[in-house]
Amino acid sequence: MTIRCYPPKSFWFVSLRCLGARFRLRPDARRVDAFGYYLSRALAAHDGIRLFAVVQMSNHFHLVVQDTKAELPYFMNRFESALAKQINRIDQIRGPLFEGRFEPGEILDRTALLERIAYTVANPCASNLVGSCAEWPGILRWAGDKKGTQTFSKRYANGTTESFSLSVEPLNETDRITLARMILLKLKEARNKHLGKPPLGRRAVLAQDPFSAPESPKMGRPPSCYSTDGSLRDEHAASRRLLRQLHRASSIRLRAGETDVEFPPYTFKPWVPVRPPTVKLPTGHKGSQATC
Repeated sequence: MTIRCYPPKSFWFVSLRCLGARFRLRPDARRVDAFGYYLSRALAAHDGIRLFAVVQMSNHFHLVVQDTKAELPYFMNRFESALAKQINRIDQIRGPLFEGRFEPGEILDRTALLERIAYTVANPCASNLVGSCAEWPGILRWAGDKKGTQTFSKRYANGTTESFSLSVEPLNETDRITLARMILLKLKEARNKHLGKPPLGRRAVLAQDPFSAPESPKMGRPPSCYSTDGSLRDEHAASRRLLRQLHRASSIRLRAGETDVEFPPYTFKPWVPVRPPTVKLPTGHKGSQATC
């Protein structure tokens, strides 16, 4: 059982893939504008979310964020639901855009944070789609990319325009140097992995059918945490086991009818079916009690 718990001041690596791994987020101009606008709008609405890196791939996206106010699920709901509606308008269809609910992995130490940023930045090259980060047509931002602040706008039917700025959190000089080395290493690994295979290229990426998908998409669930320290991973696993036990005990009491049950901090109560109220029939009426 997965327990959702998002304590304040925690760092997260968020990944979400399109349904069936289809290229619904293909980085053409309209989808890039939609992705950038709704991401920057969600960030403006939730000032507790600090963005460190983002990449918009054709069939998924990655975010590296810090959640300072325990509002990650509300931020993600605002971002992904609005984005899904807009992508459906572009494709003129209805239905879900993403595969299920997002399941982020918690980042436990600073080195792991930089490694997740480097992974995000190198993603287009690691997938052998382009030869360099600068060639990727989708949104790709990270601390140290020197792009400054990007502005995304939406024009409404009544003629008004709404604009939001997308920027990433800065890093100190030491972290920027370390991150640059990590990115170069990731890019080198990508070149060695695809040695002899030319990248797909920007033009071919933009020509892909949004409803097509890779022949062999990646499967499996992402890890629950990221750390370069084994002891931190062990502590995280132990704390999650205890959290599941406490949450399960509270859930049993809630479903048994108790109303003042306390759940572990920053977790969510389970869904409980609403029972219709019982209506007593007038005295002398034949029949048993009924419900509304």
